[in-house]
Amino acid sequence: MEKRILIDLNDKANWLYESTSPPTPAGHIVEENRVILMPEGEHRLFAFTDAVMHYAPDMGAFEHEHHHGFETFFVDSGSMEFYSLGQYCELKKGDIIHIQPYITHGMVFHEDTRYRGIFQDWSVIDNFAETYELKRRCPEDAAKMAEKGVNMGEMDMFILERANCEKVEPEQISAVRNPSRPLKQFKFDGVTLKMMVGRWETNGVREIWRAEMEKGFHAEWLDFPTNPELFYVTEGNVKFKVYDEEFTAYPDCLVKIPKLAPHSIVAESNAAMYDLAGLTCWYDFLHDYDALHTNSPERAKDAEVIKALKAKTGCFIKSFGK
Repeated sequence: MEKRILIDLNDKANWLYESTSPPTPAGHIVEENRVILMPEGEHRLFAFTDAVMHYAPDMGAFEHEHHHGFETFFVDSGSMEFYSLGQYCELKKGDIIHIQPYITHGMVFHEDTRYRGIFQDWSVIDNFAETYELKRRCPEDAAKMAEKGVNMGEMDMFILERANCEKVEPEQISAVRNPSRPLKQFKFDGVTLKMMVGRWETNGVREIWRAEMEKGFHAEWLDFPTNPELFYVTEGNVKFKVYDEEFTAYPDCLVKIPKLAPHSIVAESNAAMYDLAGLTCWYDFLHDYDALHTNSPERAKDAEVIKALKAKTGCFIKSFGK
């Protein structure tokens, strides 16, 4: 399948740009970062990075905040300490961090840790392509730019003094999420849908949901959907049909579906994937859909009622179930 629809995060051919952090005073490289997708549209949606963080004994938590933009990170391997608002906790594979503007945060890595980020209204990588090209084509000029402290645009990073923080359990820090503690969940035939980030936490722009699917679960979208989609598969295998082609997405894959593209999915095994675009008002749709089937089963059978609900919430799902 064309690589910008099916994107294997472990395949270097899918990395748009690579960079490493400047060495610490002791010479340690803390971060290797790969840009997978660049931001799109008014809210700079779909920007996605894949980072490997390394232990640096001479570097602390580097607490800071941003005044614009939203960051959501998925811990894929390893472990880390996460600092926020005077507290810290230990995170491991499967944990999620959602950081809103003005939320202080910092990380310490005691082993190699891989974590992936999806961003919204975030300007830090807007000029990445240009700076990368300068470094690739004119490395001496790029070095001069770094020496002179020339920044491309506003970095929007405000460094804070190192504070004494209290160690707590992950659930005590509001920015930390885990599939075992969803904000809300709905269970339907063959799938459990878990809200990990609410619309109220993204300035009303989007939601992030996790779909835990049983083998055989399927979903088909309506013709000509006007929203693009971005899915992140973390467990199991999911067969997609996009346009007229079929392919299987597996753990560590993104699937980026253009708007208007006909598409459907079938879980080939028990599987889990995240809806990272989240443009549908999923909570409103699922709330009313579940309420109708529970409290008004006759209305739930009325195709016009369901059609109106889908139109109201921007839901382009034609059918789903096992």
